[in-house]
Amino acid sequence: MAKKNAANVVGVKTKTTWKQAFKRDWQLYLLLLLPLIMVFVFSYGAYPGLRMAFMDYKPAKGYAGSEWVGMKTFVKIFKDADFMRALRNSIVFNLADLIIGFPMPIILALILNELRYPRFKKVSAALPFLGHQRKRSHDNVPSELRSGEHSADQPGSDLRRNSFPE
Repeated sequence: MAKKNAANVVGVKTKTTWKQAFKRDWQLYLLLLLPLIMVFVFSYGAYPGLRMAFMDYKPAKGYAGSEWVGMKTFVKIFKDADFMRALRNSIVFNLADLIIGFPMPIILALILNELRYPRFKKVSAALPFLGHQRKRSHDNVPSELRSGEHSADQPGSDLRRNSFPE
């Protein structure tokens, strides 16, 4: 029985260098270039504003006129007597939100699934989301009408002319 050459065996992987892969698949890397640029622009584009944390930033003076204080702000925050209490409260509130907030939608879905009447089930399923979906009725009302300062009784005001197109 003849020995098989390892190069002729199907399924044997040969090492491919990154240069060979780039030469072979350069079109795919070119397609990947635009999303990578977008990630860098939109993810790290806001970071120049972070330098305000290291400055005694005054909006009237801008970046150039504000004094550079370095880590002084962070040292001040970490040395504050209330820092540990604030950190503990933040962690406790976030853990409580995670523990309570994660299973609640699942429990609600299981409870709603057990309801017998389809119409009541639909109404009950919609009620928890009503607060998120509603549109306030006064959003479309101009601010001068909302505040009560401007009314149709005032001289020189023609609300019909300003409110409705002719």
